[in-house]
Amino acid sequence: MQRRKISIVIAILIIGVVYLILKINSGYFRAKEPKGEKAVEASLHIIAAAEMHYHETHSTYGSLNQFAKLKPPIIGADLARGSKYGYNFSVFASRNSFYAVAVPTKELSKNHIFYIDERGEVCKSDMPGISAPTVHADKGSCPVGFSRVKEQFK
Repeated sequence: MQRRKISIVIAILIIGVVYLILKINSGYFRAKEPKGEKAVEASLHIIAAAEMHYHETHSTYGSLNQFAKLKPPIIGADLARGSKYGYNFSVFASRNSFYAVAVPTKELSKNHIFYIDERGEVCKSDMPGISAPTVHADKGSCPVGFSRVKEQFK
């Protein structure tokens, strides 16, 4: 009986060691992207698509609130409220251009800030903690301190 208990303990230890080896090799301990950043990028693409649709039908770019009031609404209610995935979304629109930013909430302040405009390319702050853009970037470029995000789902 004593020998059987020792065999069971040894088997459990071997399984534990194999489990750790598999986790290490599968990338479990590698640095991971902060939670939600891909979802934030996708939300900015949704906002850009909504802007393009709104501009085609109204000859101006719109706000998140205007998108939500359309029947049917062209964005979800949570995004229209300006908060999703731990980020606050803001849209700055005029007749001829728009840009949107996603700024992490205080809890996620070590995450990056994101930017998109009528070009439809997402830009990400080069380092966490910098200020969100307050003006539209020059045509064809990201705001200062931001770099284009490489699209992985195109």
